[in-house]
Amino acid sequence: MYRVSKVLNNNGVIAIDMDENKEYVILGKGVGFGKKVSQRFDKPEGCTTYRLEQETERGSAKELVKGIEPEYLEIADAILAESQKVFGDSIDRGILFPLADHISFAVARIRRNEQISNPLTEDIKVLFYSEFKVAETLKTIL
Repeated sequence: MYRVSKVLNNNGVIAIDMDENKEYVILGKGVGFGKKVSQRFDKPEGCTTYRLEQETERGSAKELVKGIEPEYLEIADAILAESQKVFGDSIDRGILFPLADHISFAVARIRRNEQISNPLTEDIKVLFYSEFKVAETLKTIL
């Protein structure tokens, strides 16, 4: 059983696992729809759960979530789900928060009409073909 700590949007909530007393981000279709703070709920099937105790080089996951639009968390989750289809359980879902932060930063640069380029793109495409193909799904998701 979970208790809503914060509703991110219709597809995401920050919730406390009442058994463990630990905070999680729960993402999934409609998981936040109609939810109110302190409301108790069972995690719907098909949702992904991310623990907020992770530390990144940009700070704690809990602090990162506060500064990232929920849509970018959903996009990062969709990319990780697509990656998992291709690479199986070897995917580290712990990169959700840094990935969402990276996407948020890239979108902000695009909105400011800043040029985004990587001189190693062609090398990456050759050396990491499968990974590059999965990463290209970002275009359609965005």
